Amino acid sequence: MTVSGDNGWTPDAEAEFVSARDLVSAVIAAYSERIDAAGGPEQADHLRAARTPYLELRARLTIEDSAEIAKISAEFPALLARVRG
Repeated sequence: MTVSGDNGWTPDAEAEFVSARDLVSAVIAAYSERIDAAGGPEQADHLRAARTPYLELRARLTIEDSAEIAKISAEFPALLARVRG
């Protein structure tokens, strides 16, 4: 097993983490775009509330969260497509 630097992470684990974090960030950005284009304050508030769990997920996600990373990798491409509409 090849590790990246002194942190003990494999290059694959690091790449999977970065990819998952980028997917979460893309979902957040898609919600932000919809908030900017919202038809009124009520719709914007609804979209902000829908975005909140993803902001929290991104803040707590670490490279050690392999199950969560796998879930994001499997499910978030479809979620991103739905949010983008």
